[in-house]
Amino acid sequence: MPGGNSLPSNKTGQNSLPSNKTGQNPKEKKSTNTYTVQSLLSARKDLDKTKARTQPKLPKRTHSELSSESDNSMDTSGLNSLQKDLDEIKTNLQGITKKDDLDILTKDLVRTHDLEIIVTSIVTKLFQRFESTMDKKLNTKLVIVQKEIKVMVNRRNSVRISDDVTWRNMQLISKLRDMNCFESVWFYNSGVYGRTEDG
Repeated sequence: MPGGNSLPSNKTGQNSLPSNKTGQNPKEKKSTNTYTVQSLLSARKDLDKTKARTQPKLPKRTHSELSSESDNSMDTSGLNSLQKDLDEIKTNLQGITKKDDLDILTKDLVRTHDLEIIVTSIVTKLFQRFESTMDKKLNTKLVIVQKEIKVMVNRRNSVRISDDVTWRNMQLISKLRDMNCFESVWFYNSGVYGRTEDG
């Protein structure tokens, strides 16, 4: 039957083994081929042995023989030019700086992070020194300016800082003399002094 089961159906309802295309039961089929795999292999082995006996055995070749037998007719001009180019590159590279040279030159250089720390500390020290110097200069200048301001204020108020008696001190001296407690009253070094009659 095309497209269907190739096994014939059992119309009689008896259990029988399916048959192959020849109509025979596969268990009942006997092989007509008397050669087995082992017999074929042994025949092949015997054939190889007879071939080995008839052909002369060649000696093993060494590496030098193999290299001399290789094709020497190859054009080596390309290899020669390549070798010349390599030699030229080597001579050009002899003057170029190597990594070891750079390591020797850069061993004393400082890393960027360390450089930042060093510069910061130097600037801080310089700023502190500048600040202390400026403080000293400002303090001395301030003292001078303060003295000049006092002199200017006293001149404006008609008061002189000297051994001269100021108007206020003059009034004090006159009051002390009027009290008759003091033998003498005087003004010295911005101060009013007096001597009693007892000494």
